[in-house]
Amino acid sequence: MAQQSDEPCRHKPSVDSPLYAWLQMLRPPNLLTVPGDPLAGYLLASTTAGAAAHVGLGPVVLAAIAGLLLYAGGLLQNDYFDLAEDRLQRPSRPLPSGRANPRIAITAAFAMGSLGVLGATVASSASGLAAAALFICMTAYNAGGKRLRGIGVILMGTCRGLNLLIGAALLGYAGLRPPTVALSAVGMLLLVASITRIASGETQAARLGMQRWLPALALAAWLTPLSALFPLASHSERWVAIGLSGWAVVWMVYCGSLLEGRPAPALVQATIGRFVSGLLFVQAALSAHGEPLGLVVSAGLLLAWPVSRWAGKRFYAS
Repeated sequence: MAQQSDEPCRHKPSVDSPLYAWLQMLRPPNLLTVPGDPLAGYLLASTTAGAAAHVGLGPVVLAAIAGLLLYAGGLLQNDYFDLAEDRLQRPSRPLPSGRANPRIAITAAFAMGSLGVLGATVASSASGLAAAALFICMTAYNAGGKRLRGIGVILMGTCRGLNLLIGAALLGYAGLRPPTVALSAVGMLLLVASITRIASGETQAARLGMQRWLPALALAAWLTPLSALFPLASHSERWVAIGLSGWAVVWMVYCGSLLEGRPAPALVQATIGRFVSGLLFVQAALSAHGEPLGLVVSAGLLLAWPVSRWAGKRFYAS
């Protein structure tokens, strides 16, 4: 839900249809970065706990879908609660322009969120609690928390950390105990909070100073000790995970380097999209730490990155 404007959408479809309006509100570039959180959370928990700690494919898929539904609901909430502001600053967006009905949007938002909590609960009662906490945090963020200095960025980061815990909790409450899971939930919180902090001032040209390096610093401080907590990983898997971790940090450094001086709002908005797409690299690195299935998931997440960037040229990501 990091902010990005309409301007980067240079290749929008020519059809100005209700379907396109809803796709705009659901931000396809961002949605592609969501399932990797619960998938990585599950792999972190199951790999650390050992070979006996596994669930079937069904609950894992259900957790990923639950995360998607919750995130999609949060995006619709975001547009609904920002309607007054968007009428002034972004009048071409679906709700202020009248291309989508606000009442239908907020109804769909809470329906999706409720279905997400229900789906996670079916997968695991512990996952259901994590999903319910995520639903509460995202509603608090969208309903006004994002306008409170400091609190908003923490709420946004907490939403992403809880999305990861939905996957870890598929193993029950025991899935939340491994140090790898706790470290990764906190690490995801801090990473996304730092990106959200940059996005909060995207509509004004201003010096970002050290803020632009915070995502890279948060990620390095998280992934460096994480690699030491995986005694079960094979030699080859460990090096794949380390390589992907390094690349994820390099990507965040690259994004930060684009924001030197007083970057124009359009550049900040486009760079936020790059930061968000980099979450796929982070999720791939987390997934690769474990069993062979993790390498398959990592490959899928890496393949999603160019699709996310392609979608970012057609739909805004805020």
